Amino acid sequence: MYQVIKLTTYIICIMISMYSLSSIRFDDLIRKGQERLFYVLFIIVSLVLGYNLAQFIFDFTTIHF
Repeated sequence: MYQVIKLTTYIICIMISMYSLSSIRFDDLIRKGQERLFYVLFIIVSLVLGYNLAQFIFDFTTIHF
């Protein structure tokens, strides 16, 4: 059961990071003909941010004072 919660948290955090990155206007930074590379970078950055956010949530919920 814990693994399902963990996987769901990762997916939700990745979706949140993709949503937050999509609010930034990258149109001016993308060179013509380089859209494919930008989308690869976008996915990688979203995965990294989502993973780090999920790890923060897991670490924060397991802190015992």
